Amino acid sequence: MVEPENKRISIVRQCELLGIARSGIYYQRGAEKEEEAILMRLLDEQYTLTPFYDYRRMTHFLREQGYKVNGKRVLRLMKKLVWKRFIRSRIVQNREQSIFDFRIGSKKLK
Repeated sequence: MVEPENKRISIVRQCELLGIARSGIYYQRGAEKEEEAILMRLLDEQYTLTPFYDYRRMTHFLREQGYKVNGKRVLRLMKKLVWKRFIRSRIVQNREQSIFDFRIGSKKLK
């Protein structure tokens, strides 16, 4: 396929000749899948111990374990695991007052 060490033909030209996108050469997906599997296992283990943790607490837990994650990634992984849990979301009714709305899956609790 593409030979990055070839000095006579640039990578751009090699990709044009082969008819492939240059971004596909640099893409590596194996490591991310492995890390996601580790994170999902840790989330699952922690969920069995503390099922009341929301994604914010799970994010804090993973950061304490030494993983560099943000809330969006943890929430995406939690949705992938399809847990029936309380997902805390903030709803602001007006500027002076704010309440928390608790949901289980897609059902709203009052």
